[in-house]
Amino acid sequence: MEVRGLHSRVMEGGEVLIFNDPASHPEWMEPPKGHPAITSFLGVPLKHAGQTFGMMGLVNRKGGYDQRNQEDMRVLAISVVEALIRKRAEGKLAQLRRHHELILSSASEGILGLDLDGNMIFVNPAAAAMLGYEVEELIGRHAHTVWHHTKPDGRPYPPEECRFLETLKAGIPVPLEDDFFWRKDGTGFPVICSRNPIIQNDQISGEVVTFQDISKRKQMEEALRKSEEIYRQIVETALEGIWTIDADNRVTFANSRILEMLAYSLDEVMGEPISKFMDQEWAAVAITTINERLRKGLREQLDLKLRCKEGLELWVILTASPIFDQEGRYAGALGMVTDITARKQAEEEIARLATFPQLNPNPILEVDNQGNITFANPAAHELAQKLDLPDLQAFLPADLEKILRSAQEVRERQFRCEKHLKEG
Repeated sequence: MEVRGLHSRVMEGGEVLIFNDPASHPEWMEPPKGHPAITSFLGVPLKHAGQTFGMMGLVNRKGGYDQRNQEDMRVLAISVVEALIRKRAEGKLAQLRRHHELILSSASEGILGLDLDGNMIFVNPAAAAMLGYEVEELIGRHAHTVWHHTKPDGRPYPPEECRFLETLKAGIPVPLEDDFFWRKDGTGFPVICSRNPIIQNDQISGEVVTFQDISKRKQMEEALRKSEEIYRQIVETALEGIWTIDADNRVTFANSRILEMLAYSLDEVMGEPISKFMDQEWAAVAITTINERLRKGLREQLDLKLRCKEGLELWVILTASPIFDQEGRYAGALGMVTDITARKQAEEEIARLATFPQLNPNPILEVDNQGNITFANPAAHELAQKLDLPDLQAFLPADLEKILRSAQEVRERQFRCEKHLKEG
């Protein structure tokens, strides 16, 4: 806004001006029509921090203005400036307070203010809602008595042991810790909370408590704990050996069954390369499987020979599945191990005996295309005598003719196929 005339001189010059005959001043400007005539003028600038931001003016004193009037106005101006600055500061403070209250009221976490006696002097809506009260019901009441009076197991919580009251005494902030609060209806809930003392003029004047209800998190943690316990029991009681390796092929987990198979302790297995438990030939097979199958995300099942602690060999079926981290990188593998040593030994014995039918303890018969017995080993004759059978024909199945016919058809198809391939 443009300021002209004597007012302009005061604002721009920043000095007190006295004119007892204003009309004679070169910058005099006639007042608007209808305005009382001005016979004298005293103008005092309003200053703050060296800057003029306004002025005070007096007019038409009988006999004009003198030095004493000027000094009185200067003192008055100082008081006016202080009042204006205070008013402006109060306005800003009120605006800031409203802003802070809006933030606190909008916060999703509970926020409580306590005085030195532990009484609640501020409660935001989120805190009141979590505690099951209206805000007005909590103001002025003792915090420990209202929502911290009992321990989670139902035992009384003496005020002298209350950690919130300790903060009021010691003035030491506590960033985050688990605690337990109680609602108006008598139900309790777990929280994570922080405590910070309010310091004014180097003195503790109160405490701010912020908290969040972590009931859902605790439920999830408990469900996870139970799930992990069930998983642990399954893994530890499984009839199969279970172990895992990392990306460097070193053992990161081994259950009781695999340790029993290998005759090693857990400490002797953990962190060791998987090749330690195989001879050179089978270690090469395992590494090839890992590189060509597992690292590409493919599962694999194979017969494998492991080497136990005392040098004994163990035949197993290994079912391996790859493990990848959150970035999709190969992180290792999970192996399920079944001991098939007895089966392998039986297969080898059967194969050995098949090459020596005379020594085989099981009855062995050979028949021609007409169903006539052309060979019988000693075991077959001995069993026929024990069973008091008239002849060895009794060992033959009733559908022998059908079996022979099917075998003949298979041989003919095989012959035609081979003949066709040779002629082609």
